[in-house]
Amino acid sequence: MTGTIERPTVTIPPEVKSVGNIFKAIGRAISGNQGPTASDADCSGLAARVLR
Repeated sequence: MTGTIERPTVTIPPEVKSVGNIFKAIGRAISGNQGPTASDADCSGLAARVLR
């Protein structure tokens, strides 16, 4: 799910086989609960590597 509140864009992956899974994916996108995050990442170090 991307876009804005006024014009949301919902993309359904081809591997989704049920309406329930679609609603679960939309719920995760709205709540922001989409799995593990890199909470302990070294942002400064990563940015320096990318900007070399």
